[in-house]
Amino acid sequence: MEKRKPSITIQMERRPSANQSDNLWRNYKKLQQLETWRDGILHDIHEELAGVDETNVETKIRKESFQGAEHESNSMFEQIRQVFMRLSSLKTYDRHLLETCIRIVDSEERRDNESTANGTEHDGPSVTPGRPKRWREKCLDVIKSEVSKRASETAPSHDILEEDKDGSRLLQRLTKARDAILKDLEHAKDLSQLFTEEWDMYNIYVMTYYENVMSQMHDRFSFELNQTETVQVLSWMILCRDRVFNCQNADCKPCQMIVQLQDKFLREKSVHIHEWMENALKRDISDWRSEERPTADHSGALYSHFPVDILQLLEENMRQAKDISLELHGQISKVCLKELDAIMESYTANAKSYINQDQAKPAQGGRAHHRVSPPLRHGARKNSKEQRPTHFEKYVVALLNNFDRITGRLREMTKEVGEAQKQLTEDSRNNNNMQLDEEPMQKLIQKVETQTKVCSRLLLPKLMNDINSELATLLTPNWLTGNGREAVDTMCDVMTSYLRHLREPVRTWLMPAIEEMLIVGYMKGLTDKRITLKGDMKDRQSLFDKICRECQQLEKFLEEFSVVNGQISRWDVVRELASLVQVSDQQTVNTELIVLANKYPDITDKQARHVLKVRGDFTKAQVKTIVSTSLGKKRRSVKGQKKVTIFSRLPST
Repeated sequence: MEKRKPSITIQMERRPSANQSDNLWRNYKKLQQLETWRDGILHDIHEELAGVDETNVETKIRKESFQGAEHESNSMFEQIRQVFMRLSSLKTYDRHLLETCIRIVDSEERRDNESTANGTEHDGPSVTPGRPKRWREKCLDVIKSEVSKRASETAPSHDILEEDKDGSRLLQRLTKARDAILKDLEHAKDLSQLFTEEWDMYNIYVMTYYENVMSQMHDRFSFELNQTETVQVLSWMILCRDRVFNCQNADCKPCQMIVQLQDKFLREKSVHIHEWMENALKRDISDWRSEERPTADHSGALYSHFPVDILQLLEENMRQAKDISLELHGQISKVCLKELDAIMESYTANAKSYINQDQAKPAQGGRAHHRVSPPLRHGARKNSKEQRPTHFEKYVVALLNNFDRITGRLREMTKEVGEAQKQLTEDSRNNNNMQLDEEPMQKLIQKVETQTKVCSRLLLPKLMNDINSELATLLTPNWLTGNGREAVDTMCDVMTSYLRHLREPVRTWLMPAIEEMLIVGYMKGLTDKRITLKGDMKDRQSLFDKICRECQQLEKFLEEFSVVNGQISRWDVVRELASLVQVSDQQTVNTELIVLANKYPDITDKQARHVLKVRGDFTKAQVKTIVSTSLGKKRRSVKGQKKVTIFSRLPST
């Protein structure tokens, strides 16, 4: 008798229903019953054939007898798959239906696990056909596929750039895309409450969306963007990373795409900043030799256009980077400091050459060094005998003030970096947790201050040269009689042309040296035997009075350009020397010379003799006796090394 093939069929319910979810669950329970009967029969067959090799015919019968159950299972999953394909529209869809699908998939996942465990326990092939079904994995694949499509639809198209003239349409489209993403994520968060924890549905949805939308942005906008478009796209991507998707994995593919776009942005910015600074210096050097005056600020301090141009550039780029992200702000700061360091080296070299009136030599080095050499124009001097540029003194002052203006802005930037670091620490994430370092900025400030002092010192010889003829007339007969304009007035006018437009920090460094230069000029006039009086007390008093008046005039003049520190006037040494000419008798001269030698032990015999010879009422022998007596006592009383004072600055005569 022919063996019958076992067969089990259950008529699944196909009638219309107002509640699709109930129909689906009812059919699933029937499918469960069908598969339970099938699994029981197959288990019995498996027990009967234990230890017996299954023939091909028996295998075929076992598989073909239950095709109806497999068909119903596949049909049910297709219904579930269709539900998951419509996740994006489930706000108007039957949420109860989704919940039923999740219950069915979770139930099938448990049966998969039980089947796998039973197969392992019996140490043989699974007797349950079609297991594991992996419906949850397949459903998640459907979700990922649909989210990927949604992300591709949400990301702006590259075609918009062809129609966008001013960047406004791209910005509008990016804003619209951001709003759409936020809406989708809120929708996903709402739906995720229906899923069990094993699905990890919300995180999968978010990361899939993030990866795909960033991939689309990278593919569509990585190239052929102008500066405005790059800023808009990069700002949008970082905003999505930090605020929308809240990604904390710096090594993920989307974050690496953002890093690539940031690196491209930084490379382009570095080239732009370098070229801008180089051109700014070229324009400024041209102005130094032009007929145009330097600019004065509200306080009267003079500047050229150079610091205004480069500081404006730095501030615009750093502000723009800060608007994108604090992370990018820190990176742009490093680029700006590097380029500023290089251009300041070139600026210093050209400023030194201008003050010295030699043709500037370009800075040497690699790409980071700016190679700028000022062209010689009409009025530029090839040597010291040629005429100075029209506004030479003003531009010398402006060049020195430029240093201070840049240093001041760097100090402000240091405070801003500190505030940005604090904010970055409070709002740190793994993907943008970088440190903003203040040390490079402090080093650059110190370097620029050193450059300022170096260039400031070059002003002294130039100033000395401009008043040298007046210094040479001091303590001469013409000076005493006052023929023509007073030398001290001319010196004040010349110094005013340099100092009145000079900023305080630079003046602070210069004023002590200028004051000493003037004091030495008067002392040199007294010790150079430029004038010899006839011994008349009236003439000696006139000389003394005039020296005192001019000392007081210069003291007051210098106080206007420097901070009064309350110390004893340095001009007392000039008055004390003049007093040696003014006092009436030899004994008083002896006493005052001893006092003078106590304060200034490095005064030489020759210097003292020359001052006394100005009087005109002492013979050579008397002068020699006074000096040897007064200074000799001092020499014998002083042991060890003598103190060095301003007298050591006087040239040997």
